[in-house]
Amino acid sequence: MTIYCITGYRNNSIFKNSLHFGIGFILVQAIRIFISIHFKIFKNGILQLMDSNDAYWASEDPTSPSITTTLIVLQGKLDIRKVITVIKERVMETVVDGEKIYKKLALAPTTRFGFYCWEYVEAFDINNHVRIIDELEEKHMTETDILLEIPKIQNSPLSHDRPLWELLLIPKYVYPQLSHLEPLPDYYAALLRFHHCYMDGISACFLFQNGLSDNPPKYMINPFSTSYKTTFLRRVLDFYRTALFGPRILFREMFDKELNIFREKPLTGSKILGMSKSIPFNTLRNIKDETNSSIISILGTALGGALRNLATKHGEEFPQMMKAVVALPVFPYPNTKPQNRFSFAFVPLDTSENIGVARLQTSSEYIFDTYKSPVLITNFIFMKAVGYLPVCVSKLMSKTAQVTVAVTNLPGPSEACYLFGGDKITDIAVWTPAGEGIGIGLDVFSYNGFVRVTITGDAASIRDSSDMSDLINWFQNEILEMSMHKNFSFEP
Repeated sequence: MTIYCITGYRNNSIFKNSLHFGIGFILVQAIRIFISIHFKIFKNGILQLMDSNDAYWASEDPTSPSITTTLIVLQGKLDIRKVITVIKERVMETVVDGEKIYKKLALAPTTRFGFYCWEYVEAFDINNHVRIIDELEEKHMTETDILLEIPKIQNSPLSHDRPLWELLLIPKYVYPQLSHLEPLPDYYAALLRFHHCYMDGISACFLFQNGLSDNPPKYMINPFSTSYKTTFLRRVLDFYRTALFGPRILFREMFDKELNIFREKPLTGSKILGMSKSIPFNTLRNIKDETNSSIISILGTALGGALRNLATKHGEEFPQMMKAVVALPVFPYPNTKPQNRFSFAFVPLDTSENIGVARLQTSSEYIFDTYKSPVLITNFIFMKAVGYLPVCVSKLMSKTAQVTVAVTNLPGPSEACYLFGGDKITDIAVWTPAGEGIGIGLDVFSYNGFVRVTITGDAASIRDSSDMSDLINWFQNEILEMSMHKNFSFEP
């Protein structure tokens, strides 16, 4: 696959398309202004147009709901009253510069006049969003049990008559290596689910850091660093390139079909989840430094090798290259409010029969080319423009290109984190939506020196739990193969 960087003009049709795009955009802007005025006069703040960055993620397909699910394991005894109090006082009521910073969590997405909007829920009740899972209240749950339970929960859509988020609590969590102790140590689990239109992964980290945590932990990156800023001229050029070439490039990607065993059937909506053992972050960093690669390319290469093994298991051929869509945040973030600032890039991953390190070098070259090009900013501007359009148009234009895998990397806290008055997080894992038409998603979340890698597979791509178990094992073996350190081992 090619990463497109167009610097010349081919014919006058490009200018005509650009003119039509500009006229249409001005017309949409006028309609949005009219709707905003109507809301202010007649709806008294109950309705407001959705920000275009949020609106892009509001569009979804029934087989690929845009719900992010986070598993949090905490050491301590669950006290739901304490949890609700913390969310009420530190999240829902927190005011910065005279404004409730998380007021969006009391809004429900809806559509009016053909555009995505936010609607204030007057009868908002925190008890509808923070609750114990009744059928699991007395049951001791292991990691395996929860991985089987989450897909059942994901198949139960969030109610659209209230804000699309919830915190589900599982009172009794058991680590297998501690199951022989009497009495069992106190652990419980929480499943935080929210629709992607509310916030991205970095904003969710802000929620942990500034809302839920007893003492804000340090994070591995600084999303506000001025080192990420670009010049005004660069921003103008990126916007111009997007307006001129963005639709053409995106449609080319959408119709660039990728055929392999994992893309033969339409998605079913039934998901199978997998989770790796904890990987020491320093191990990945050492591989990255010694191979001059990146964390994304390491994990993408490992997944590509694992998928090749899975195809071989079923007697299927697999191509030498596999296309992935990589989601990356656009820094710097302007503030800690819940928002969406992720962009994407299409990159090929080497899935040949070469050894892991050789495939890693090839994949890294493509990913570094992506980092050097303006494609992330260009796609981000294009996503913003798509979210600005009416729902019927944005749904058509936000369809994900035909790729096999979606990859997301979220750098979390670099130190231990405590929630709800002293309960220590001992483990955390994230499953983000892969995107419409994508059967396999790989998510990476780092916490306190370790990395948890999760995989989401639609039943059309990953046949059963046995395939997922094999895929996780092969993925971990790929990491072991790439590691040049004899003392490396996975944590239990």
